[in-house]
Amino acid sequence: EGGDALFVRIDVTDEAAVARAFDQCLQHWGRLDGCVANAADLSLGALDGPVTEITLDGWNRLITADLTSVFLTAKHAIGAMLKGGRGGALLTIGSLAGVRGNIGHDAYSAAKGGIVALTRSIAAYYARYDIRCNCLNLGFVDSGSDRIETILGHPGFRQQLLDFHLGAWGKSDDIGGIAALLLSGEGRYINGASIPVDGGAYAASHMPRPTVAAMIPGFPPLRNKD
Repeated sequence: EGGDALFVRIDVTDEAAVARAFDQCLQHWGRLDGCVANAADLSLGALDGPVTEITLDGWNRLITADLTSVFLTAKHAIGAMLKGGRGGALLTIGSLAGVRGNIGHDAYSAAKGGIVALTRSIAAYYARYDIRCNCLNLGFVDSGSDRIETILGHPGFRQQLLDFHLGAWGKSDDIGGIAALLLSGEGRYINGASIPVDGGAYAASHMPRPTVAAMIPGFPPLRNKD
């Protein structure tokens, strides 16, 4: 549509690489108006679990991929906005897991909860420089990737997702429009917000109780309260 794009391939857990990407942005355009911090290593999900079952190495790798990467992106994006001298908007991508209980994914939940807290702190401090920061806490989104197709290929899990998200899940366009709004001048009065984009899943807040088969071997079974 006549726009100008620049692609830079980086590892978002490598600070030098992240800094280089924003330097190239400044060299190309002279300023940075907006940034979306949206990256995570989903292959690390196998390292996650209940807190008693996560190794220290697994914890560190998940936190680095899902939280430290956002810190590095925010650090250098905001630095670029300050150099541009015109303010800007940062958008972080959180998850339902960061704002409600998420059974069996304790490291991922901690990372996403950290993103929410980091977003608020950034908003509180950098507003003095006319820089806003907001967070979208996403439900399940069908991005069309092979991994998503595999997940949706299991009928039982597919129905569970539908029930959890009140009958429908998101598409990429459902997220892109909101992101564009928050980065634009039309979103100038929204700062430090943690916004659920999940079809109502957070509002419903129903989480099924795990079955005995889902419990950790060797631990006592669930007990019903009188």
